[in-house]
Amino acid sequence: MSDTVTALHIKCVILGEANVGKTSLITRYFYGKFHQFCESTIGCSFSNKAIEIDGSKYKLDVWDTAGQEKYRGLMPMYYRNADIVFLCIDLTEKNKSKIIENYNYWCKQIDFHSDNPDRIIILVGTKSDHRQLSMTEEEIRNLIQEKKYKYFETSSKRNLGINELFSCATKEASEIVKKRQINKIEKQESKLNINSGIHEEISSSSCC
Repeated sequence: MSDTVTALHIKCVILGEANVGKTSLITRYFYGKFHQFCESTIGCSFSNKAIEIDGSKYKLDVWDTAGQEKYRGLMPMYYRNADIVFLCIDLTEKNKSKIIENYNYWCKQIDFHSDNPDRIIILVGTKSDHRQLSMTEEEIRNLIQEKKYKYFETSSKRNLGINELFSCATKEASEIVKKRQINKIEKQESKLNINSGIHEEISSSSCC
């Protein structure tokens, strides 16, 4: 894959409640910036970036979804066929039951719309620089133990854990995407060989 035209695409979708910090996460990773006040995303916003992993080029396509309840009916169309899902929770939330309730809601949505068996799902704790003690890191890890999700704590304001999060996710996804592409090519070649064999048999029959 010599350039971004032929690069394989990795699709990433970011889910979570409104004002959880999804847009700030993307702004920090893509542009190296942090804005104290961000307008709420309407529907969904899209960003992409050329990245290189182990000498191969990829295009990372990131969908930043709106967290407001009125947009939830639109969400499945955006995270369909996603290779990576970041499920964000706000570490500044003081209400422990609300964190768990939001987590359970999005887990059910992800499970219900699971159309990619190789999908990588990571729970992302945002705003770690101002975290409350409503849930400790240990409690959060126990919460996701059954799902076996990875967990990262991040701060877009202080640029903590952002690069590590994307690096881990894209590295794992790149291997899956590359393997999927190889399987696709092999199936196409196999189909061509079968069709070629049938054509040769027909030609031989015609000659006789």
